Amino acid sequence: MNRLVHILLMSIVAALLVGCGGSHDARVTAELDRTDSLLRTSDTAAHSAALRQMLALDTARALQADEALRARHALLLVQARYKCYVTEPADSGLMEIARNYYAVHHSSAQDHEFYTRTLIYSGCVAEELGHPQQAMQYYLEAEDTADPNDHFNLGYIRMHIGAVLQDQRGASEEAINYYKLALPDFERIDNYHYQIFCNREIGALYKLHDSDSALYFINVAEILANLHGTDYDRFTIKEVLSSIYFNQHEYRMCLKALSGIINDSVQDFMNTRICSFAAQSYARLGIIDSARFIIAQCPPPETCEDSIDVLLMLAETAKAEKDYKKFIALNDSAEIKANRVLKASESAKMVRMQREFERLENELRESQYKNRIGLLVFLAVALLLLILLIIRHWKQDKKKWQSLVTELYENRNELEDNHTDLLAATKKHEALRTLLVQHFKLMDELIKLGDSNPNSKLSQQLKDQISATYSDKNFVTEMRNFVSMHADETLTDFLASCDKILSETENNIVTLTACGFSSPEIALLTNQKDASYIRVVRHRISKKLNLDSPLEQYLSAHFKL
Repeated sequence: MNRLVHILLMSIVAALLVGCGGSHDARVTAELDRTDSLLRTSDTAAHSAALRQMLALDTARALQADEALRARHALLLVQARYKCYVTEPADSGLMEIARNYYAVHHSSAQDHEFYTRTLIYSGCVAEELGHPQQAMQYYLEAEDTADPNDHFNLGYIRMHIGAVLQDQRGASEEAINYYKLALPDFERIDNYHYQIFCNREIGALYKLHDSDSALYFINVAEILANLHGTDYDRFTIKEVLSSIYFNQHEYRMCLKALSGIINDSVQDFMNTRICSFAAQSYARLGIIDSARFIIAQCPPPETCEDSIDVLLMLAETAKAEKDYKKFIALNDSAEIKANRVLKASESAKMVRMQREFERLENELRESQYKNRIGLLVFLAVALLLLILLIIRHWKQDKKKWQSLVTELYENRNELEDNHTDLLAATKKHEALRTLLVQHFKLMDELIKLGDSNPNSKLSQQLKDQISATYSDKNFVTEMRNFVSMHADETLTDFLASCDKILSETENNIVTLTACGFSSPEIALLTNQKDASYIRVVRHRISKKLNLDSPLEQYLSAHFKL
């Protein structure tokens, strides 16, 4: 019975021990999960909290009881230390525990990711302890092991491979390629912290042989840092940018890039490298006071590289001061020499100017004399040409005047002859007109007497006179021309035409007389001879009773035309 009770008590104690141990393992697992979630962020404060949590965790019993928990604890502890920039030699032993476990137990997705991360931080520890070749082996093995869809770990691995190659001589191109391979992975998961880091390191690698590419990647990193980065990110970018400008001997641009760092507001980020760039740039620009101020602000060196930077800064500043003093001395001596030379040159210049003035004055006189001679020659030639032109035109005008005078005399003689002929013709015409007027008046009287007494002797004489008149060839020709114009008319129409012509003739005579024309001129203009012929014909025709007979038939029968 006692033995049974003892066994029962032992079972209860064992059950209690197992229950307590299981609950403790669950608590440790939960703490490790929280630490893991903190370490997956890019916040340095979260990393510090994760390290404090790992150091405060009492895991002695759990680590002794569970190999998986011990491996995970080792991985997260080393990861937390590395994130907080704390690496100890014992970390290599912890990572060996994790590697030995996850190398065998990585069938699940979570354990596979832990195995990849174990290889990554094994490489990080080896790199921090000064074993880059061993670190490279771990990184390459991690790259082969990582899930292709795990972009964070892939980018992180390639970034660390680039960092290892960056420290090796002659491997800068390979380092650039690995940094470029890491960028797309970080871009897919929007991890701006590591994008900034990769772009900055690519720019730092390019600065020695391709300044344009270096500036491009540094500018990309600066844009990302201004949008999503921290003050430290912006500081490191300005440090690389200033080194690029310093290597290109663009010291003002270097100081411009460092302008946000070397003031009082961000002196927490001041280091010997920044001070070295700033002081050397000021010294090479000849701004000695600013270089001394930067040297006074420089923190004490901590590494050999810091000491080299300080020595370069001091040497460059001392050289600049020496050059400045030498320049001042040379400037003083040069100023004295310049004053002497200036005085000598001024006296020589005055003599030279006086000689030059005399030479110019002589040239001016010669030029004025030549100009006067040329002007006189020009005026003489112009006057001679003008005289020749006047003589030529005078000769031509003389010939024209002579020809015009001759022509005028000829025209005058011709006009006098024409005037004489015209006067003779006028007198002749006037006499003829007078004679014709008297003749036709007499004929009209005779016609009236003959009509009143047709059988008288006077009527017979009148008929004979008319027959004699009609037998005249000129009269017959005129009558034929007049009749041919009215051959188709009846006697009545012909008489009307005769009346119209006689009326127009009388009106013209009245008008011309009123205008002051002489009788001979009026007789010529009105053609009174034709009017007399028409008057005779009309008088004879109007005595006939048959006025509807054709004119031509009547004239042919009675006047024998």
